[in-house]
Amino acid sequence: MFDLGKLVINVFNPQKGEKMLIMCDVPHMEIPTNENWEKRRLMANDWKTKLSEISEKHNFEVVEDLLLYKATGVNNGQLPKIGSLDGNEVEIEKVLSDVDICISMTEYSATAPLMEIAKSGTRLRFASMPGVQKSMEETALSADYGLVAKKCSVLTPKFTEAISASIHFNSGHKLYIDLRNRVAESDDGMCHKNKSREFPAINLPSGESCIAPYEGEDRKLGKSLTFGRIPVMISGELVVYVVENNRIIKVDGSGPEAERKKKYFAEDPARGNIAELGAGVNEEATINAESILETEKAGTHIGTGLSEQLGGKTKANDFKKPENAVHYDHPFAKGCPIEIKSLILEYPDKTKETIVLNGDYVKSLFN
Repeated sequence: MFDLGKLVINVFNPQKGEKMLIMCDVPHMEIPTNENWEKRRLMANDWKTKLSEISEKHNFEVVEDLLLYKATGVNNGQLPKIGSLDGNEVEIEKVLSDVDICISMTEYSATAPLMEIAKSGTRLRFASMPGVQKSMEETALSADYGLVAKKCSVLTPKFTEAISASIHFNSGHKLYIDLRNRVAESDDGMCHKNKSREFPAINLPSGESCIAPYEGEDRKLGKSLTFGRIPVMISGELVVYVVENNRIIKVDGSGPEAERKKKYFAEDPARGNIAELGAGVNEEATINAESILETEKAGTHIGTGLSEQLGGKTKANDFKKPENAVHYDHPFAKGCPIEIKSLILEYPDKTKETIVLNGDYVKSLFN
């Protein structure tokens, strides 16, 4: 059974006197609402009320009203400067700089802009929950986060040590990912006060180890060696991204979704940056057709676009327009339309280790 108090205390370990805030984006004239979005705001209000009661016992403070702002329309787009709190206009960055903990329950992910604020000398740490649904209280949000953290502690150092990952999809396509010059991160469900200021954030639901591929920025290392093909299923249509030097350079396919993606990447090449290799380890996470947030915690996924928030080099101002800045995850967990047949890490001494086989993590990995 879901226990919000247990979740928040385990995840944040709020200290005496710390201030917690819940933040939501809202629809407007250009971006209409939807049913899940409406339910999420009700969920946010419910959490705020319950957390206010919990805070009295644990001596932390919960801001009485939700911080609201007009939706950006894109994942990880720059936040507007002005939002509202208790019906009054406020400077969003100023409000966030004055709290210790933010729970971001949004339609469009705010991870990247929140990370900028958190790393700019503030005391902010946060949980990003784009697309969260009430139903997740009974699935991924109710996970044993001690077990999640344990699995991340196994995978994260392996990703850091590895110089490459070779992926074979069950569609027959292959992708080689250059992991040199990168440090992996754990989204392990732990966001305590001593959380590293290099990564003062988690997703909720949590449960993944992740790393940004090398993007070719080091003169000594030279260009990125990431290349191959990424197959994605969009509305029942197979679309294949052709990758060279860690960028999507071509889209194979002749259907409407392929044509749409060709235009999408041509409009802004930064969207085609290979931004993340992620490995979800939340055993309660389900394959959720309406939520990448939950599905990515169920297994392997590959992100495109923004990578700075993961230790990579592609940031918002590398896009042609601020509204183009986006990070999008493509899930390949077992049960997805396309799965990982094998994922093999290679280490500096040329030894190799199979991490995923036929959609599942190798059984000996977490023993």
